[in-house]
Amino acid sequence: MSYIEAQRDGIPMKRDRHGKNIYYPPCHICGGPVYSWVYKPGNRYTCRACKEKDSTKKHIKALVCMRNMCYY
Repeated sequence: MSYIEAQRDGIPMKRDRHGKNIYYPPCHICGGPVYSWVYKPGNRYTCRACKEKDSTKKHIKALVCMRNMCYY
């Protein structure tokens, strides 16, 4: 069903060398394409760059919290 839904939603797609569909839904943060083997309309896709930024923010927050003796 991914193929039909992706076509309906205008999601860019290509076939890999083995004939499988590769979908490129937009990142929900920056709008850039996200590589995915499966497309589901309700999912929120996040690109690698945005995941790394979010991870860095969480890491910095944890370090600041540890320094200030925050516990949650």
